[in-house]
Amino acid sequence: MPLVLFDAGSTFHQKWAAQFVAADPANRKSAGISGTLGPEQVRDAIVQAARHVTGDHEIVFAVGHGGATNMDEGTVDLAPQKKLRLARGNKPGIYVDPFYDFVFPHDGVVPMSDKRFDEGQAAHEPPWSGSHTRLHHWLVYASIGTAMKANHIYRVTFLTCRVGNALDFIKKISIDWGTLVKAYRRFVVYQIDGQTGRCRAFLEGDAPGSGTNVPLGETQLPQQDFVTVGPPLPQPAQPARH
Repeated sequence: MPLVLFDAGSTFHQKWAAQFVAADPANRKSAGISGTLGPEQVRDAIVQAARHVTGDHEIVFAVGHGGATNMDEGTVDLAPQKKLRLARGNKPGIYVDPFYDFVFPHDGVVPMSDKRFDEGQAAHEPPWSGSHTRLHHWLVYASIGTAMKANHIYRVTFLTCRVGNALDFIKKISIDWGTLVKAYRRFVVYQIDGQTGRCRAFLEGDAPGSGTNVPLGETQLPQQDFVTVGPPLPQPAQPARH
């Protein structure tokens, strides 16, 4: 049973999510997320949603912005108003970098993840320091992955702009959360028809009546220009050696 997490403050997102559920109410659900929530409240809303997903075990994020600069430089929001933003680096507005615990090789020095470095710093810094804050943000992010795994979420879909172009970035999220991650390569447009009042989700560049800009977009996810990545498959157990 797919569950759509939508921007509770957006008429476009509200309408589309309502239409999506109404098209198959026995097998679909939705839940709104407000931009007034703090990051931990957003986490709690996502965890609660994961507990209510059955059947296909898919969560669709239709809540905020996304983007990509290159393969590992991506951005995706887990809530409206840039709350709980996932992106590369330690910059203003970024809640957590999914690569925080990743060890990048460096010539001439012993490789160390930013997380490992902060763990060393935190032992000598006050609780309000940057290292403690970054470690806490990582725990909030990681707890979402724990909920995804505990509730057997099969796939997460980011119904947001262009983050599918940051392939390594979404692969890292996939590994951290233990799910498939589906993401789009083009901008996602939500548009309300002035005559019918219905909202359509489609990919930018598709003229009315072509591609994804068709009536099916009122009740279905776009079926073009997306990528799906998954975590590594578990390795088969090796026979014991005697």
